[in-house]
Amino acid sequence: MGLLMAIALFVVFKNWHLPHNAMINSVATTTFAVYLIHDNGVISAWLWNDIIRAGRFYDTVFLIPHMIMTAMVIFTVCSLMEFMREKIFEICKLSEKNKVM
Repeated sequence: MGLLMAIALFVVFKNWHLPHNAMINSVATTTFAVYLIHDNGVISAWLWNDIIRAGRFYDTVFLIPHMIMTAMVIFTVCSLMEFMREKIFEICKLSEKNKVM
């Protein structure tokens, strides 16, 4: 079912051409970093079990609002971390060409 939904979404947006938007592009560049940060083995258990503790909301009306706010906060915090990393690398003149290690 998930695969069919993914294919359907792809087909719907396949030919949709959006004009260039600098803000959308700057946020979009952080998406992979957000995934890497919040799904990191060291971070994910701590984040989901100790910080978010979604289990407290399973049988309440607050589950959906809590999950929406959680997703927004995680994306925002991780995006800010990535923006800061980019600026630090810019200041230190580090790039893909100049490998750190």
